[in-house]
Amino acid sequence: MKKKLTKVLLISLFFILGIFFVARLAGPNILRLYVDLGIGSCREIPLLCTTAEKEILNPDIDRQYLNTLAPYRFTNIEIRLPKEFTVINEQITRVYYKKKKRYDKGSVAYLLYEEPHFFVDLFPSLKRLSVNNNVDFLNHTMQANASAIRNIKDTFFVIVKTVFTPGFGGQKNISLIKYSDVQKKGFIAFSLGDQDNYFDCNLTDKEDNFFKVYIKDRGAVLDLKKVITIISTLKKPLVTDAQP
Repeated sequence: MKKKLTKVLLISLFFILGIFFVARLAGPNILRLYVDLGIGSCREIPLLCTTAEKEILNPDIDRQYLNTLAPYRFTNIEIRLPKEFTVINEQITRVYYKKKKRYDKGSVAYLLYEEPHFFVDLFPSLKRLSVNNNVDFLNHTMQANASAIRNIKDTFFVIVKTVFTPGFGGQKNISLIKYSDVQKKGFIAFSLGDQDNYFDCNLTDKEDNFFKVYIKDRGAVLDLKKVITIISTLKKPLVTDAQP
């Protein structure tokens, strides 16, 4: 999986090299135009201009709903999810951008794990920009705003945000919030519709482990409170408890 995610992120570097050339010739307006032409505008990808203005701290958990969830345990991820969901571990980068019929018929949860300092190890030069761990990388990425690009650093994280952005249906009604509980913190992007809901949860724990939980909720069965209950169960299993 690390190779898959690395490949997706490194593809964006070809685009970033062009940014350095453009930045030497022009200012923020040209950088923003360069992103619009190369990636897409905020009208086409609203999340690129959406930042988190609300934070949920230590939310109440729906204990009754929690008891209906089924446990799933993989080598690096443990979580409880609705029993009727298809659960896919470590295939998230492929499914985001290419529909597969067998995954598109019902509700699906995609899981991804990356080890501490994964993103900084992938881009070591970010340490010069005070990006020292997965937490810093996630904060810069999710709060990136294409309409407020001022320099190369801003542009880089807008580009990375496109890699992090899954499908949100028609991309019309997207919200982004900060999330924090006793063990984890991060961001939840979501789109609520009449027929389907979409949730993209990007979280780190105290050890700087990175988790992504992306949910396609066919039939709009889930709401934000239920998803918060789901991610409250998310953790890295103890080595002695993990499945071989």
